[in-house]
Amino acid sequence: MGNVMTSSAKTLTSVSSRQKLQKQDIPLCAAVGLMFLLALLPSFNVYITFVLAPIILWLLFTSDDYYALLPIFLFFSEQLILTVNNPIFRIYSYLFFAKFIISKKKVDINPILLPTVLVIVLYSAFALMHADTSIIIKNYLLKNLKPPSNFMINFRLVFKTMVDMTFIMLMAQILKANRKLSDRFFIVWVLAAVASGIYGFTAHNIFDYNMGFSSNTGAEISVVRYNGSFNDPNYMCLFMTSAIFAVVTLDVFKKRYLKYSLLAILYFFVLASGSLTAIIVNILAWAVYIILKYKKASILILLVAAVAGLGTFFTVTHAPVLKNLSVVQNLEERVNRQFKSGIENSSADTLTSNRSKQWEYYINYYKKENIYKKLFGGNIVTSMSLDPVFVKENNAGVPHQAYLGFLIDFGAVGLILVVGCFILKNVVYILHYIRSKSDYMLMLLMINFLWAVYAMTLDYFANWKLMFCYFL
Repeated sequence: MGNVMTSSAKTLTSVSSRQKLQKQDIPLCAAVGLMFLLALLPSFNVYITFVLAPIILWLLFTSDDYYALLPIFLFFSEQLILTVNNPIFRIYSYLFFAKFIISKKKVDINPILLPTVLVIVLYSAFALMHADTSIIIKNYLLKNLKPPSNFMINFRLVFKTMVDMTFIMLMAQILKANRKLSDRFFIVWVLAAVASGIYGFTAHNIFDYNMGFSSNTGAEISVVRYNGSFNDPNYMCLFMTSAIFAVVTLDVFKKRYLKYSLLAILYFFVLASGSLTAIIVNILAWAVYIILKYKKASILILLVAAVAGLGTFFTVTHAPVLKNLSVVQNLEERVNRQFKSGIENSSADTLTSNRSKQWEYYINYYKKENIYKKLFGGNIVTSMSLDPVFVKENNAGVPHQAYLGFLIDFGAVGLILVVGCFILKNVVYILHYIRSKSDYMLMLLMINFLWAVYAMTLDYFANWKLMFCYFL
């Protein structure tokens, strides 16, 4: 009888525990559900934001799932607004610090990243405080409002930069210290990527442009590229591809029907972006994944994968049911017009979607600078502000390469520190992965690899979303 009572007690405890876990899941599930509702009903974004607000507050006081909400804002920060120019993410990020302080959560900051933190602090204090304010002042005057002083405008810029960088650095360390929380975080990331892809179609968030005229029919060739919930298809694909490799690597996605279904959906959205960069990066990423995962057997697997990839490409481009899909036609037109034309005409600018002119301009600009600026930077070429000289001389162009942006902003010393810390961090990850074979460590390595490769074509600083991947 005693054994039966003990067994019953254990069973009740187990059931109670499961019920409690299910109750704890409800707020996070509700937040994810709202994200899909937003994807289906884009015009209801403000109403959905107001429904999301109490869920954020509830998790703030009750659960660490508050941290797992971040992927929602990685994908939908521009859509989730309370009023115009008032995103709820800003409130979420400020409340994060309140939760962090009140909970007295101990976080071990990775010492490898401290030099990067120092570079950002010094840059914010000595460069951003002198950012151009003319555009902001002009916007105030257009609204018949009295603009703040230059000091106050730049102080807000510095404050925002420091808050965002501190926020993402602490968030990354919290996630890496808690595997269960991190699994939930990346589940939300993957679901957010799916919702983002759907949003691109329902909101018709696209790049639609003319690529010339067909030599056969003379008809105008128009290409449609879906951006998901982002304003640029390449930025979308960085986060979409990160979701893909979370599905590939993490054990929480090990059920085959779930894994393959998610991969098919996510790759459809990548193809719909029409991003040639994404195709190239994905090929490289799969090669790196196979080498890390299978080591000695990787050569044979890479050969088999190459044959399978060519077979898939041939099938997609020749089978009528697939070839006639608009996403396939759009991608094929971009390959024909950009790659073939670029190679035939030996045009680096065509091959790089007009990026090579930007790279050449900024490299030449750097060469002309004095030795101090070459070493320590001080220019302002960021996602939030741009020195007027670059607007006048280069028609408002940013470098379209994160490394070149770091060089112009931070100088050679800053670039070496930022990139050196990133490389050293990943060397540690590789050694850890070799010892542990951890699925989580493999995922971090893949996200870091994607960040490093995409940095060749995108600008990062001081976009908190893109810099978040740096600190992971």
